[in-house]
Amino acid sequence: MCEGNKVRNTKYCKNSINNHWPAALQTDNSEIVAISSRNLKTAEKFASKLGIKKAYGSYDELLNNPDIDAIINPLPISMHHEWTIKAAEAGKHIKEKVIYDKQT
Repeated sequence: MCEGNKVRNTKYCKNSINNHWPAALQTDNSEIVAISSRNLKTAEKFASKLGIKKAYGSYDELLNNPDIDAIINPLPISMHHEWTIKAAEAGKHIKEKVIYDKQT
């Protein structure tokens, strides 16, 4: 499923770019290959702004793509549980929020 040493991630998106994006876009061992929203225009807008190649107009459509290895789910709590379970049922790895330990 992985391409070389990179995990092909995707993100659900609601209506804004949140604080998960900078870290997700700057990793060496994974890449964001798609974004999805309940509205295709919203997904396309953020995909264009962030340089993400593929946009989906539904979360189900994204989960049905066999080329997606993992999802990052920044959806609100009211939607988080449902779509995390659906991603797991679709065989996707779930990447949760990173805990940053500032040890320098």
